Amino acid sequence: MIINTKEDLDSIAGTSEYKQFMTILRGSLFSIRNDESTNRWVADESNDVIERFGLTRADFEPIEQPVLPANKTLNESKQAKKEQIRAEFDWFNQQPVVDADGIGWAGGFNSSLMLDGARRMSEQVGSADVTFFDDVNDPHVLLIEDAIAVNLLVADTASVALGQKNAFYADVIAATTLDEVAAVESPWTIPEEGVI
Repeated sequence: MIINTKEDLDSIAGTSEYKQFMTILRGSLFSIRNDESTNRWVADESNDVIERFGLTRADFEPIEQPVLPANKTLNESKQAKKEQIRAEFDWFNQQPVVDADGIGWAGGFNSSLMLDGARRMSEQVGSADVTFFDDVNDPHVLLIEDAIAVNLLVADTASVALGQKNAFYADVIAATTLDEVAAVESPWTIPEEGVI
């Protein structure tokens, strides 16, 4: 029998099916989740399912709190936080660095090194300009001094981010409680569509 309503449930009262269904409904009183902000497991109360059948929590007395999984240890929490910061840092370094003219250049140290290499090769052959490609691969012919400015902008942005990441790592390492670890947050937030 399919039980979709209170009437369906009442029609099997006193049977083993009723008892089995009430056990299933008892299981819906809590949902267990990991609170990522504190790295702790929590049990959230919910009456949504039982209310569909005209029941209240009083129908399930006594209600026992569910057994929660073990919380992460301090060291596990620190490792997870460092991995989160590293992922956010890596994501940030893949974002374009926009110059004063509104042109986006591929970010990160690797991009900085490639731009620097292209500029140096142009200088070595005596060229007064160099072609840089922006973050959407459009070419831009720049005078050497303008190329240096773009290169420094990309390198400086990556260097500042690296310094921030290392400072966050130091804060995580210095933390002595789970709350202190959870309080360490980077300024880089990976948008949901950016999660691979």
